[in-house]
Amino acid sequence: VKTPALVMQQVYGLTKSMYTGAVDAQVAAQQVQGVRDQIAALVPKATGAVAQALTDFDKKIGSMGAAPSGAAAAGGRAGGAGRGGRGGGGAPGGPPNARTAAGSALSGLTNSLQAADVQPTTNQLSAINAALQTFRQAMASWTTMKTVDLVALNVKLKAAGLEAIK
Repeated sequence: VKTPALVMQQVYGLTKSMYTGAVDAQVAAQQVQGVRDQIAALVPKATGAVAQALTDFDKKIGSMGAAPSGAAAAGGRAGGAGRGGRGGGGAPGGPPNARTAAGSALSGLTNSLQAADVQPTTNQLSAINAALQTFRQAMASWTTMKTVDLVALNVKLKAAGLEAIK
């Protein structure tokens, strides 16, 4: 390999960032699916405002890229799940789709970067930075949903005598 060591370190650093991002996004997508499965089990037990809160939260996290829960699918309110192309997605105005960001953009760019032992082009660097930014936004949205929105939903569930979502 005739590529300077500094360039190879840059390629390694970028590759590691994208790989780690893709893994983290996959974990988040699995967490989202787990929450949506719990919501689907709780909706038939809930009534009134609690049932609506469950449906609303299910719709909100649907933009994270998990398959629709039974509640959303039955009500025709998938909330944008599975929508979006490369690097975009989710319901309009919702957070970026974590699964799309990781699966398409990060993985594709990792493969592009690893295709040759050469310095990344300006276009590659721009695409990598955009994909990592989309990933960071999606992860920040999911963290907020878990630490703020889910906590508030669990308070409503407990007040209604229903089990909390984990």
